[in-house]
Amino acid sequence: MSIYQKLQNAKDHVVTISFKKEGKSGKFDYFNPSQVEKITQEACKVAGIIATCNLLVDEFGYYQELTLTDLDDIKQQLTFTMRTKFGKIINTNDTQSMGGTDTYSERYIKMKVFGIKDDNIDPDKTSGQKAVVKPTKKKLNKVQFDKFLLQPDEYINKHKGSVDFTADQIKALTERLEIEL
Repeated sequence: MSIYQKLQNAKDHVVTISFKKEGKSGKFDYFNPSQVEKITQEACKVAGIIATCNLLVDEFGYYQELTLTDLDDIKQQLTFTMRTKFGKIINTNDTQSMGGTDTYSERYIKMKVFGIKDDNIDPDKTSGQKAVVKPTKKKLNKVQFDKFLLQPDEYINKHKGSVDFTADQIKALTERLEIEL
């Protein structure tokens, strides 16, 4: 079974888990970091994968990286990244604030990757106002994807964030990177 199928199995398992939001902020309940950890650990165990996270920084700023590793074939991995900002927590030093940045960015990337939904952040549910709908990214067709492969930097600069890849295209990119390494 591929790591992609195992991730799907983990996501399918998440929706079967019964859990109550334990975090509280004002009138809203939310999943706290330890709950998200428990949910993802259970889903990973069922699917035969392990999730590891690291807070990293590059020339664009901080980002959380989540790597899924297939426990049956550790060469099979999927890596996800999510940009974050340094969170300044009142009455703490920078090291404590960095810990908070790491903890909460890990929570959000795990929620995203494993499909853990929190309806409290849905503006339609909380404010009575309509949500702002962002335009969806267009998927690259075969010709566009081939152009991307020839000049990825140029293509990315030209289309900044307006395109998305299909699962097959992501798999092709992953395989290509593994061959070139």
